Amino acid sequence: MTKHALLFAGCINNYYKEYRYGNDLSFMHSVLVNKGYEVKVLYAEGETLYYKNISIETRTCSKVNFIETMLDYSLKLTDEDTLFIMFSNHGVREGINCWGKDIITKSELKEQLGLINAKKIIVLGQCYGGNLINIEVENSIFISANEANGKTIASVDDNYDEFLLHFIAYLNNGYPDGRAINRDENNGSILAAYEYACENDAYTETPYIYNQKIDEIEIIEKIYEIPQIKFNNQADICILI
Repeated sequence: MTKHALLFAGCINNYYKEYRYGNDLSFMHSVLVNKGYEVKVLYAEGETLYYKNISIETRTCSKVNFIETMLDYSLKLTDEDTLFIMFSNHGVREGINCWGKDIITKSELKEQLGLINAKKIIVLGQCYGGNLINIEVENSIFISANEANGKTIASVDDNYDEFLLHFIAYLNNGYPDGRAINRDENNGSILAAYEYACENDAYTETPYIYNQKIDEIEIIEKIYEIPQIKFNNQADICILI
């Protein structure tokens, strides 16, 4: 059995490339490497990420590179292997933004995942990730930071995505700033991490208030995060990452 992971943040362009997306990928990368995963990173235009004195090489987060990476997994992974995929990024209602103008649509994501025989864990941290959670793919778990058509929010300190920060911190048994987590040492499961993130997400009960002006009209939007999880067969694949 082998363990593989793909970390993805397209970012669209330099204007939309939020600092927290690189932090999300880097924090998750450190956790996965420590747990024995072989990790690939698709990030923005392919620049190196630097996190806690460690450099992480990446490739351009293009649609072509995503499909190529998924094809590689489909050729070498078996149903005994595990594939973890995490998206931290901008999303649109119809899919996931890459670097540039391309979008990975729901049907394209389903097609690519369907080619891979491994047990699959897909974490959707981007806005509108809940629109993708009902994809039917054998032997998979889908987790989204929000419900269908819901947006996702940065953490209170703006350095990470709120849901992803707590989700990754649980698996890491601690936050990036060194804060410890009171958790059962023997329960490092995906389901436990999801439940912990739900309980600690600052925006599940208290909304983020987003103010903007359009044509001199002030618009106030209240954004809640209502995380979602969906199992497609073999729920036991969530036991440990």
